[in-house]
Amino acid sequence: MEPRLLLFFLLASIACNVSADDRPNILLLLTDDQDVVLGSFDHMPHLKTHLQDKGVTFENGFVHTPICCPSRSQILTGRYTHHGVAHNNSRSGNCYGDDWMNKIENKHTYAIHAKEAGYHTAYAGKYLNAYGYGDEKKVPPGWDRWFGLVGNSIYYNYSIIEGGIGRNMTVKRHGDDYAKDYLPDLLFNQTMKHLDELPEPWLIVLSWPSPHGPFTPAPWAKDTMAGFKAPRTESYNASSEFQEQKHWLLRQLQPISNSTAAEVDVYYQRRLETLKSVDDHIDKIMSKLDRKGQDPVVVYTSDNGFQFGQHRLAMDKRHLYENDIRVPFVVRGPGIPGPKKWSKIVVNIDIAPTFMDIIGLPEAKKGMDGISFWDYVRGKTDHEFQNRRDLLISYHGEGDPNCGMAMCPPVYDGVWWMPDSFNNTYNCVRTLAVDENSIYCRFEDDQSFVEFYDIAKNPHQLANDYPTLNQVERQKYEYRLKELLK
Repeated sequence: MEPRLLLFFLLASIACNVSADDRPNILLLLTDDQDVVLGSFDHMPHLKTHLQDKGVTFENGFVHTPICCPSRSQILTGRYTHHGVAHNNSRSGNCYGDDWMNKIENKHTYAIHAKEAGYHTAYAGKYLNAYGYGDEKKVPPGWDRWFGLVGNSIYYNYSIIEGGIGRNMTVKRHGDDYAKDYLPDLLFNQTMKHLDELPEPWLIVLSWPSPHGPFTPAPWAKDTMAGFKAPRTESYNASSEFQEQKHWLLRQLQPISNSTAAEVDVYYQRRLETLKSVDDHIDKIMSKLDRKGQDPVVVYTSDNGFQFGQHRLAMDKRHLYENDIRVPFVVRGPGIPGPKKWSKIVVNIDIAPTFMDIIGLPEAKKGMDGISFWDYVRGKTDHEFQNRRDLLISYHGEGDPNCGMAMCPPVYDGVWWMPDSFNNTYNCVRTLAVDENSIYCRFEDDQSFVEFYDIAKNPHQLANDYPTLNQVERQKYEYRLKELLK
């Protein structure tokens, strides 16, 4: 080969390698059950300094399904529930079920695609609620470093599966010693280790249990938020006039008593205190990255929102209301201006396709329902992202076959930790545009019950606005629901 031609190919090869190495690192910071409507986001000064003041805060961040495992499987894949991911928190609901392991996890997660693109990957924290139970203990494919919690969020007395590609898998049981076992700190320490050891480009996930129940703050944070009570919003402990206009499950709930309200206030305070550790970790992680001269794309969000007394729901998520479906959503990184607050819709299913654009594998977005926001956050025109005016909200209710409720007998007049039933299954069109702000929800029950809220006029979703819709408007929403469910 002619020397000049050989030199050309050599330089081209070097340029390609440099280009690949110049791809941004990615850091996903994921909390569990963190509300945004009720103000938990407002007590995290380090998050504001390091992320919000240097990036974009999406003021309309949503999840497709307001419950842990389905939402997390959607984040991993960019898919709506009806396209093969988990539809509730149980193995039978594909939360680390056979279909998930054999058809989705080994082919369609952002971790699999990141490895294909040459990224080094690491995960620390809660994965899917039913992960690691029984004899099915393994490291999910696509992860070089793995430090995964067995099961659901907890702070002490848990098991961790550790391993990764080319590494031996171990299962370790932890106790209740704060210095050795407090899970949020262990996950933080593991992430700091990943930052030191993982070659670039990397994709690292830190998935805290905080502020999920049992709401256990670090000892140093205990009572630092004393006096803070669950916000008494207009929908707090809603009257029977409004409750009777809602679907069957909510019509059964009794008014919140003074003793229940006091218990809820304690839990609200403890939730804020668990987030003190998260905020401290963000400060230390971002300070470390600054010292290393690294500026990764950082995405901070939660798997769902939360209720504290709204619509008589003493505590929980999984419902169609703004408290449940809205989440914090902040993005910072190279080329992203800040501080900015943007009103465009962003959804948990947008994370995976965004990662595909960042890692240079846009063809992997095929089969994803989300829309990448990578161009938009860097100030480029993206008509698909900018022009989106609605999204699908879906939930599949869970219950005990003996009574159809999540608990037999249900706790209608106290702190019900999982207010759910089989007939609490619904699909919604959540519209948010210049000319409309609404949600239309059809329940899969024997009434085909519908709740509709014109949120621009009825922001607390008190009276059911469905009777105000004419037949043409109802048909419009039904048609759109069918389109989104294809």
